[in-house]
Amino acid sequence: MCVLARLVRPVPLALLVPWAGAALAIALAGPARSAPPSPRPRVPVAEVLRPPAWVQWSPGLRGPIQPTEVAFLLKRLEESDRNGLPRLRRLPDGRVLVTARRMPGDPPLTLERAQAILLDPPRWERERAAIRGLLDRLRRLGVTVTFEPLVAREATGQWQPQRRRLSLRPDLPDQGSRLFALVLNHEAIHVAQSCAAGGLSQLPRPLGLGGRPGSAEQKLLAHPVYRAQSPAVQAVEAEAFTHQADLSLGISLLDRLCPGPGGSPGRLAG
Repeated sequence: MCVLARLVRPVPLALLVPWAGAALAIALAGPARSAPPSPRPRVPVAEVLRPPAWVQWSPGLRGPIQPTEVAFLLKRLEESDRNGLPRLRRLPDGRVLVTARRMPGDPPLTLERAQAILLDPPRWERERAAIRGLLDRLRRLGVTVTFEPLVAREATGQWQPQRRRLSLRPDLPDQGSRLFALVLNHEAIHVAQSCAAGGLSQLPRPLGLGGRPGSAEQKLLAHPVYRAQSPAVQAVEAEAFTHQADLSLGISLLDRLCPGPGGSPGRLAG
């Protein structure tokens, strides 16, 4: 999960985030036995039949996120998390096919590990709590958070300071809570970098947080789109990649560096 950074003209300057959770399909030798099915709680019919107007599950979401729609988005992420659990299928030759959603940097998946995950699925509650908190804080700052196509196909998120607009790829919720939280936190760090540079409408500058990106993040920073950018852009991206996994940091930086406008709440939809 998470951000391809790129400054593009003549469109408004934008910081991008690419990194989609990849699906893994591997055939693992193992005993010909079936794993316990993953729990799939029933969703109330009313929640299925009455989604917000902007929801289009296929091919993705569209439009700004309204405060009243955050709870529905979180439920959609929870459903996506269940869909991303490992799936086991025995092949005619006795091997077991394991299909699972994985992200760069995840450890290798074994049959035993897949079965353990199915027995005790991760809940990703911390990630969804971070998403809720970040969306609320960004709204109160006056930042528009929206689902829309991005200027770079590889990107999953994009901060446009001149427009005070944080854009997310329409299919991002289908990648699960973990990637969504990383992308949103990464972009929130960019917003804080803009505040440190003089205000929401300013180009981000590094905050001096220190540290180095992990190996998975370094591979993303080696993408040609990043390598073609100026040292200044590379620096803000490296900082955001280094700290995006600290889901408490983004909102902390926003609180410290981006005081709200006159104490009055902002809007997600601008």
